[in-house]
Amino acid sequence: MKKMFVLTLVLVFALGSTAAAGIEWSGEFESELSVDTFDPDEVNWELKNTLTLEVSATGEGLGWEFEGELAAPTTDGDLDTGAFELGEYKLTLTDDYFTAWVWGNEAETETKASNLGFISADAAADAAVRAEVPLMDVTTLTVDYRQTNGAHEGVRAFADFMINDFELGLAGARYYGVPGDPANTVVASAGTTIDMFTIDGAVGATMGEELGYALGADLSADVTEEVEVGLTAWASSPDFVADVDSNTVDVEMFVDYTDPTDYFWAKATLGFDGTFDEFSLDNNSQMLEAAYRMDDTVDFGDVLDDYMDLTAPAASGWLEREDTGGDVVLSGEVGAASPLMADFLWGKLAAGFQLGEGMDYDFMDEEDATIDRELYFNADAYVAVSERLTVEPHLGFRNIANADSGSALLTSVDAGYFIAGNEDLELGMSVSNEAFFGDFVGDEMEMQQSASMSITVSF
Repeated sequence: MKKMFVLTLVLVFALGSTAAAGIEWSGEFESELSVDTFDPDEVNWELKNTLTLEVSATGEGLGWEFEGELAAPTTDGDLDTGAFELGEYKLTLTDDYFTAWVWGNEAETETKASNLGFISADAAADAAVRAEVPLMDVTTLTVDYRQTNGAHEGVRAFADFMINDFELGLAGARYYGVPGDPANTVVASAGTTIDMFTIDGAVGATMGEELGYALGADLSADVTEEVEVGLTAWASSPDFVADVDSNTVDVEMFVDYTDPTDYFWAKATLGFDGTFDEFSLDNNSQMLEAAYRMDDTVDFGDVLDDYMDLTAPAASGWLEREDTGGDVVLSGEVGAASPLMADFLWGKLAAGFQLGEGMDYDFMDEEDATIDRELYFNADAYVAVSERLTVEPHLGFRNIANADSGSALLTSVDAGYFIAGNEDLELGMSVSNEAFFGDFVGDEMEMQQSASMSITVSF
């Protein structure tokens, strides 16, 4: 990690010295002061400062851009000092003959993958290097190396081709830290569109003492302008080493419907998965999603997340059943949101549940707690007081139960203020108080409280 960071800084300043005339700077500085209790005898202030920089330059035949985040040492009242910490960072190099990236700490580029994700290089990474090289007009070769980050450490390579109406792809990977280290895997992909059908397939193999293999297909069809159906099925043998699970059979199918008026949308999904060596499908899931909106200012899937952008009422909900080898969990949620006063006040209500046996749940930091039932209700508002000030109050209630039961009531308020009306200079404030009561916490009510104030300057 340190070597990658040093390399990044060296490249930035070396390239900057050759293209100083074209350097452009931008960034953001945020200072946040927070406290996790309102008890005057136990107040523990924490000050956190974060600097994000974006630097770019262009020169003859070469361009580069660096984005990085530095966090100053955190202080907690004793004014302890320490080293600056590197946050997300990404260096992009653009040449006439290649494009290259060095990035890490969960910074993102783009995901590169074969069909069905058999070999996949995620957009985010702890530490990664990638290069793309166009090979005449035939293909672009992508080579990616990364340390372990939710996937195997290794080198992955991709090449994509277009022949007539067929999209063809070859991918290869050399994985480390796996059984038979290193493991070498190759995947061939193909895809095309025929009338209303879109067909993508992949086959892969891992070369070793025992041959591992996988194959799968992804099919979809636009039956009408309103209805789309799809089926994805793949399987991998126990000795297949890749970016999907080995010894797995996975099948998923869906039906997607969008009303001709573009006001109503619904999707039904049915899934099965199990093991390959015994060819079992022990796990299954069913899910139904639906949303209604009276305009198209917000996507169907975002009507509750981005409700402050609505210009007319909207609602959404989902219901899911999961069976993992006999352990059944049923969960669902329904919610509605609407502008209440034009360009001033928006409101949102949501309620949901989860029913099952022995479900893991974190209640008052009891990570080992298990429950059989959860019920929750949330009410939110977004108030655009002025062009400078917005306020977001929240009220939430949840109840959990097994042999014992407990409840929690959360109240919070977040506010943002643009100083002098400048959107590049924001003052943020947040206050929350969560009260826990019931069998899980005993006879006395317990509180979790927090407050923070931040100043963000963009330049």
